[in-house]
Amino acid sequence: MSIAIPDYLRNHDQVVTAFGRWPSFHDGYLLRWEMQDDFIELEVEGWNLTSEVDERGYFITEKHHRVVFRFEGVHDADLEGLKRCDEEFGTNILFGLVFAQGEDGAIEVQIESAVGGEFEGGFRARRGAVVSVTPSPI
Repeated sequence: MSIAIPDYLRNHDQVVTAFGRWPSFHDGYLLRWEMQDDFIELEVEGWNLTSEVDERGYFITEKHHRVVFRFEGVHDADLEGLKRCDEEFGTNILFGLVFAQGEDGAIEVQIESAVGGEFEGGFRARRGAVVSVTPSPI
């Protein structure tokens, strides 16, 4: 399944170069999130899932990277679920990180949790960018 590249995010090509495609971030980690005034920064860890399995029967992953996103002009933020997940578990495992562009041009971000629906969040922003993509220390 191919995921549409959110080309409205500045520097989106860094993610595509690192992963060879735009990843879903399924089963990845929300390592850090920060909201200040009108910006939000997210740091996520993701990888590509291959069709190969190891000796234990687990799918083999490749191209592990950490990606930092920054969104400015944030509005309609609902991050209470992320706060609760941090308090209860210390980290959040992602079901997915979904980007869309609204009819008004705003970037819509949904942070879907594999831990449970009560630990999800989302927001809208005027601008978004990939700040950095670095190999994960795995």
